[in-house]
Amino acid sequence: MQRLPESELDIMLALWEIEQPPVPRTYFDKKLAHKGWSANALNSFLSRLEEKGFLKSTREGKNKYYVAVVKREAYLRKEGRNILHKLYQGSIKNFMLSVTGQQGLDEVEIEELREYLDALKEGNRNER
Repeated sequence: MQRLPESELDIMLALWEIEQPPVPRTYFDKKLAHKGWSANALNSFLSRLEEKGFLKSTREGKNKYYVAVVKREAYLRKEGRNILHKLYQGSIKNFMLSVTGQQGLDEVEIEELREYLDALKEGNRNER
């Protein structure tokens, strides 16, 4: 799976927000109006995403509808791992230090992280 440029990622993020696909082409006009893209630019981005296998379209009359082929979680997992390895040498500690900076984590965040790590550790034990 390839990394998406920002414009195409913006489209996929908008598409992933919808829980009842298929999504009409007009949805993107409204949702992404703040981007100031022309209709041709948006159509080009949608076509590229389709060529890359991230979404598929169907036509009903004059209207085109879109459905995500790549799931949000799959893309985020892949992109997250790429960022972790490229920018933080694969170190979660270095990533956390960068994200939290001087202020660190508050108690709620620490507890949430602890619960996640405990569940992860327990899951690894069950797989053995």
